[in-house]
Parts: sequence; C-alpha cells; structure tokens
Amino acid sequence: MANKDQFISAVTDEAMQRICYDENADGNGWKLTPLQFAISSTDPLEGYSDSQIWDDDGKVRPEIYEILHDFTTSMMKQDMDALTGGVWYESKFSGITPVNSGGSEEAGYESSATLTHHLVIPTNALPDGESRQIKTIYFIYVDANNNEPFLYALARASSYLGYESGVTQSFFFNFTVANTDEITNVKFDVKYSYPLELEDHNQHPLAHNNLVTRDGSRNITGLLKYSSSVSMAAADDTTIPNKKYVDDQILGISTEVSGQTKLYVTNSSGTRTKPDAITVVQQSGLPTGFVKQDGEYLMFTTPALPYIPYGQSTSGTSYTFVHGGMVLVPNSCAVTVFAGEPNSITFNNIVGVLPIMKGTRVTATRTVYFVDNA
Repeated sequence: MANKDQFISAVTDEAMQRICYDENADGNGWKLTPLQFAISSTDPLEGYSDSQIWDDDGKVRPEIYEILHDFTTSMMKQDMDALTGGVWYESKFSGITPVNSGGSEEAGYESSATLTHHLVIPTNALPDGESRQIKTIYFIYVDANNNEPFLYALARASSYLGYESGVTQSFFFNFTVANTDEITNVKFDVKYSYPLELEDHNQHPLAHNNLVTRDGSRNITGLLKYSSSVSMAAADDTTIPNKKYVDDQILGISTEVSGQTKLYVTNSSGTRTKPDAITVVQQSGLPTGFVKQDGEYLMFTTPALPYIPYGQSTSGTSYTFVHGGMVLVPNSCAVTVFAGEPNSITFNNIVGVLPIMKGTRVTATRTVYFVDNA
C-alpha cells in the first residue's frame, strides 16, 4: 500500500504473472526494471460511490482491489493517447529503494519484497497558470526478457488532488510482492536513480555559474587553473590552454615581430639570402604610398626583393622575352616595354613587378631582373 489515506494502490495481476512465471531453465524468473510513472486525470473507479469503495470499517472492499488488479497495460496505453486519454505528465522515477531484501543476489539484480518509489512532479510540468487533477498514477516497469514496458502497479487518489503549475509535488509509494513463495522468482534491477530534484536545480541559470557549458552559451570570466606540470605540447587538440601558456606564446611572437625575425628571399642566382634590412613601423614614419590600419604592423624590405617562383632570372638593362614572364625592378628607374617599336610604353620611377608577354623587348635605365618563363 502507499499513502494510505490519500491513495488506493495495487500491483496488477499482469505484473504478478510476470513475477511468478518461470521462463528461465536455471529457475530464475523475470528480471524487472522500474522505468517511469505517468499521471492521469482518469478515474479507474469512475461510477463507484464511497460506500461501494469502503466498507463500514473504512477499509477498501475486496472487489475494488480486484478492479485495480485487473487494470492492464493495454488500458493504460489507451489512457496515454494524446487525443483521447487523460495522462498529462510522464517522467522517470526520482528514486527506487529496496526496503527489505531476501532471496539471492546475482549480476546486480536484487530480490526484495518491497520497493519504495519516489516520484516528483516538477514546477514546469504544465504551462504557467494551468492545473490538472491527479487521479491515477501508473507505475511502468520493463522486464529484461523481452524489454517490454508494462503496467506494474497503479494508485488511485481517494479524494480530489490537484496540481498547480509552479509548485513541486513529491510522493513516496511502497509496493510489496505479498506472495513470499514467489519472491525468489523475480529480481528487481534497482541500480539506478533519476534525481529530478537535481535536474530541476540544474535548470536554474545560476545553479552552476562557475562551470563552462558544452554548448558555448556561457562566457569564461575567470581563470582556468591547471597544474604547473601540464604539458600543452603533449595535450589533445581540444584541451583548453592555461593563461600563462597563451601569454608566453604571445610574448614570443611579439618579440619576433619587433625585430628578431629576418625574411629570406631568393636572389637572381637561385640562392636564399637575407634582405639588407627589415623595418617595422607604427602609424608614424610610414613610407610614402603605404597604408596601414591602427594596431597593425607594417613590414617591408630594403631593397625590395620579391620572391621569384621561376627556375632562373637574367640581370641587365635589356632583354627580349621568348616565352613571357616578368620584370623585377628592385630600384627606382625607367622601364620601356615594346622598346624600339612605335607603340612602346615607358614606366618612370617604377619599383616592383611588371608582367610581360612573349616576344616583347624590354629596356631599363638601371639593372633589373628579367624572368622568362622557360
């Protein structure tokens, strides 16, 4: 029995058949796991008056218990129909606890004549402002032999019992297998709990304000503390680095940018060499023609020696391109394209790269590099 003054409760005949039926050759019966509960406004004793339910001594009449014992999984499923049924809330149990043990124990299953069921209806079971009647509570189990949910027991409220949104309601029910001769045929799997009170607590936005959420919805505002022995070089790619590691990396990069790094380029002979200098400037002291955003570094070489992605180059002041390529002009001078022809073009004071098509003769007033794409 459970909540003696508030509910009439019973284990169903269907559950007892599963408990007593011995399917396994080793003599062990069904292994049953408490799954969930369901709250309904449907009254399985609808039409019965109080005098028909209780006798003169205030005890529930045997024929009333028979009605509850006869209630089946199929009848419960009809009541759970979203369109026509009376079930308005379903959830996992908040906890299942064996009250007394007997028989044998094997593989995490426990024989117990009585189990206490703790169920919680949270504050948000219904939308704000709504209410429902708690008339019947279904206790749903699963048997390990075929993984089939079934109605283990039900409890019918003795009087009007309501639920209002915004208020948490909690109930404890004890159900006992009264036939001690059959208790050895069933093992209840009770190695779990569903602490809905904790889940309710965890939904509050300030419940764990010092933790980082997996979905990235909470910003990190404090320090992530690591042991000084943590090696970031050996850590997984998804490991969050500590602040000192990041600061050290930034300091190293800043030191390199401030003048420790030299840029390498390829010269006309195909060997790698350093420019004469690398200059890093801020907003003041920008060379003419250069533009930079606030907070950016600007790097340029003196003289300008761009990378040459070709096999060879020819230095000089005159060249006729066979295949086409480009002219590299490291120092300011005049460069004439289509030299000696009526449509020649002269670029004065140019420093940089000029693309040239095949068959074109180019002259320069200072030594430049002719790169023919052979």
